[in-house]
Amino acid sequence: ARPAFRGFYVEWMPLKGDGTARVEGEMRPPIAPAWPSVPPPPAGVPPPPQQLPPPTAPFTPWPAAPQVPVPAPAAPAPALPPSSAAPRGFCKYWLPEAVFVSGQDLKELIAGPAGSHFSHVLKKYPNVDLRIEGQSSTAAPPAHRIHVIMSSEDSENFESCAADVLDLVETVCDMVGEELGLSEEQVDGLIQQIRAEKYFESHGIRTPLGPAKPARAEPPAAPAPAPAPAPAAPAVPAAPGPVPTPAPAEPVAPPAPVPAEQPREAAEFEFVDDDVDMLEPGAAGDDTEGEDDDADARTEASESDVTEEDKEAKANLDDL
Repeated sequence: ARPAFRGFYVEWMPLKGDGTARVEGEMRPPIAPAWPSVPPPPAGVPPPPQQLPPPTAPFTPWPAAPQVPVPAPAAPAPALPPSSAAPRGFCKYWLPEAVFVSGQDLKELIAGPAGSHFSHVLKKYPNVDLRIEGQSSTAAPPAHRIHVIMSSEDSENFESCAADVLDLVETVCDMVGEELGLSEEQVDGLIQQIRAEKYFESHGIRTPLGPAKPARAEPPAAPAPAPAPAPAAPAVPAAPGPVPTPAPAEPVAPPAPVPAEQPREAAEFEFVDDDVDMLEPGAAGDDTEGEDDDADARTEASESDVTEEDKEAKANLDDL
């Protein structure tokens, strides 16, 4: 069954001619509108529902709905760095506790007036994200104290950018040291208390990197004089070994010389001096006698070989 129709009916009536107004609450019968001539509905179609007359009792408004408190708009979550799935390096520097007593704004000292220090770093490394987080109080846990976070996906410029951020933190320590009237040694000790952490993160897994904070370079010490080279030991000559001698060659007998045919020369002459005193026989012994016999024999042979022609030639030579 359909619910009863309930609604409002308002009618504005002009004043009557006698100047009296209509009594409030007086209901007048409604004036039915003139419907245009409509052909009767075809057979089998139910007639339209009859309009109910307006209610005579005043309309009771619906009860007001309970007021539901509207929640305050939530603060927007910090934007995550793009491509969080890719490996991203992180570097964090915590300021030492001794600088918390400073009366200056440490965050402004780090980032610079209106973020000028960070702007300089971001201009040099555009793919780097810089943030300052934590509280400047020793009451906060160590991990929630003021620190600087640098992150980048550029592995080539990661170390150089981390060094620039460390310079900013060390500069803050110098400025606070001047404010507190610390000596140079105390400021150096303050800088050594800077805590650092380096790691790279991929898919929610952190992998620590090498030393997070480079140690301060000590002044190079004077090089020690090089020791004098030791005198070289004199070279000891090696003992001469036996000189190998070639095996003696077998002597080869020279060929027998062929006697050349000597030309026949003229017979030699031997002059015998008749004035030579002959040794007396027996004076020189047996040997002398034999020699005399040989000499006589040669003389006789020489004289027998001399021809007449030789004699003439000899005579000619004597004339000369």
